[in-house]
Amino acid sequence: MVLIDTFLTRLNDILVKIASAIFILFLGFIIGRFLGKLSHKILKELEIDEMIANAIRVRIPLADLVSFIVHFFIYSAAIVLSLNQFGIGIKFLYFIVVIILLSLLIFIITTIKDLIPNLYAATKIKNKFAQGQKLKVGNIEGTIIEITNTDVRIVTKHDDFMSIPNSYLRKKLKI
Repeated sequence: MVLIDTFLTRLNDILVKIASAIFILFLGFIIGRFLGKLSHKILKELEIDEMIANAIRVRIPLADLVSFIVHFFIYSAAIVLSLNQFGIGIKFLYFIVVIILLSLLIFIITTIKDLIPNLYAATKIKNKFAQGQKLKVGNIEGTIIEITNTDVRIVTKHDDFMSIPNSYLRKKLKI
């Protein structure tokens, strides 16, 4: 009899935790969706995207970005709170933070790996070439329209626009 009571008590506790976790998830997704759409609508009404585009001359979809961030954080909080019902919420959050930081680190390393040689090559290329000059590299031939810190942009005789990384150009032309 005691064994059955213990089993039923534990089963009841587990079912309450599962129901609580599902309720928290459901409520979090509803609140996240509502607040995300509300923030998007408010920012669209304020015409924040147009104000920023006029101020800095770059079009940034700020309303969409803020809406995504609101969705993300509320959904994440709901997931962590629901997992916390089982005692794994904070551990899960630490795991996600570590994964995000590792991904960010890998992104930064791979970007720098490509950026540094291109920046170095840009100094050499800017001294040798100018806008409007003809350029031939391998099968690619065209007129230089822009030399940036990462690439040289050309237009071919068929009006195709191409970007050639500075490091590639430096190796091929032995600059």
